[in-house]
Amino acid sequence: MLFTRAQSLKEHLIELLALRPHMTAQALQAELTRRSCPFSRRAVFKELKALERLGVVLKTGSTYALQLIWIINMITLFRGAYLSYLEGVNNAESLALTKRVKLKYRDLAQLDHAWMQIIVILQQMYPDDYMRIWKPEQWFHLIHERTTDNFFSALAQVGTKQRHIIGHDCYPCRYGARQIPSSYAQVRFIPDPFSVGDTTYLTMIGEHLITIRLNSAFAQGMRRLFASITRKEEMLRPTLLDYMRGRAESSLVVEYQPKGLRELIARFDRVFESR
Repeated sequence: MLFTRAQSLKEHLIELLALRPHMTAQALQAELTRRSCPFSRRAVFKELKALERLGVVLKTGSTYALQLIWIINMITLFRGAYLSYLEGVNNAESLALTKRVKLKYRDLAQLDHAWMQIIVILQQMYPDDYMRIWKPEQWFHLIHERTTDNFFSALAQVGTKQRHIIGHDCYPCRYGARQIPSSYAQVRFIPDPFSVGDTTYLTMIGEHLITIRLNSAFAQGMRRLFASITRKEEMLRPTLLDYMRGRAESSLVVEYQPKGLRELIARFDRVFESR
């Protein structure tokens, strides 16, 4: 019942009910079709019935929702698994991070949360290495500021050293950059030195490269919004916050010893050594 990259119908249904409880079978089928996963009504009903028997789903009238006790049990399981992995980190092989892994997301908060967890683990694997991060826009604080603060605190305990290059020198990016602790991080504002465009974000640490790609239309819309903001008060307006927390098709790819990583790191460091 755990999510995989090739999701089964059961997993699709659990994900949909986790995002929006109390959905009818018809609504679930419609959402599956919209996701290009066309399952028959009969198949949806069959899997919902199986999930009821397993104690995962509760049916009330004509709607379905996840059982709260099942959610609590899953939270406990995942927390225990994550802590066990943190304690056992010593190399890429032990974490199955030696192959190319691609994950897809539909909103920035989920994407950023996954990225933060991977980064904390990789920093422990490479305690003496710089973390190098390229980002066209500095938007992370707009998604979940408190979580970001906890992330910075966790990295400080690990003993991180970071270098950030931000491609767009605008008020929201400058404001977000001030959230990055200067005690262990250096920041530069330089137009794309890697020729990857506004949709691509890169993180380099040790032998790993993490690539985040946002939907092109979403990235362009974000840049237009950011360019229009000149004061902190404008960052809190509903237009921006609703946009940042809305649907944003994206992907996260983790690669071990990818071709061209050394050159990327060298180009990254030249930006800091030239000043």
